[in-house]
Amino acid sequence: MENARDWEKNLPAALLALRTVDHDTTGFSPSELVHGRNLRTPERLLFEKWAEPEEENSLVTEYVFELLNRFQKYKELAMEKASAEQIKRKTWYDKKAISREFKIGDQVLILATHKPNKFAVNWVGPGVIDQKLSDTNYIVKSLDKKEKSQIYHINMLKPYYKRAERVNLLLTDKRDQEVEENDLEIDYPETHHTEINLEEIIQASELEGHATEEDLKKLRKVLNQHREVFSNEPGKTDLIDHDIELISDKPIRCKPYRTSPR
Repeated sequence: MENARDWEKNLPAALLALRTVDHDTTGFSPSELVHGRNLRTPERLLFEKWAEPEEENSLVTEYVFELLNRFQKYKELAMEKASAEQIKRKTWYDKKAISREFKIGDQVLILATHKPNKFAVNWVGPGVIDQKLSDTNYIVKSLDKKEKSQIYHINMLKPYYKRAERVNLLLTDKRDQEVEENDLEIDYPETHHTEINLEEIIQASELEGHATEEDLKKLRKVLNQHREVFSNEPGKTDLIDHDIELISDKPIRCKPYRTSPR
């Protein structure tokens, strides 16, 4: 930014430019609506010096009536242009707008300024919809008795959803008594030992072609004696440990972090 340290010297020129440019909504510059004529810009002064237009001598009363008529004409034209621009901009805004509505008694959060920092905004509340004034304006009653009811636009409100109350259910198990202090117990799925259908296993694995009838009888006897060990569902054992290594022992080389020169 040029002239950052002495910006106040350029402020009059910036204000002159803002007051003499035509506004898109009204079609007139601010100076025309306030004074009835545009301000004399440097270009206008240079033109008057070169062209030297003749000054019109008129009575004060004629000038005042002409100025009042000019004010009325500018006002009507500006209001007509502003109404057309509002309809045009509303049409473009409604293309992406979502229709929302609150009912009396609904809890909402309010977008309000933060008290320590007036330039920061955050969602506060919740509040309760007390009355509906229009499709976009609502009277919100704060649950805090110190705060008064205020009118808020629907764009500054959003629904408040109360969290469901949860109750923790604690169950004791005999396994907890067997676990020592400082030991980590890993949960495992409850298994129901079911009887293994040996005939299906023999048929699927074609054991008849590799084992004799006597060997199959011995296999049936072992399975019947140890039903709790041989099951079709996974269980838990403490006879063997298995470590899952996610990375190798090879060191990982990383680039040094960038530090501040200060």
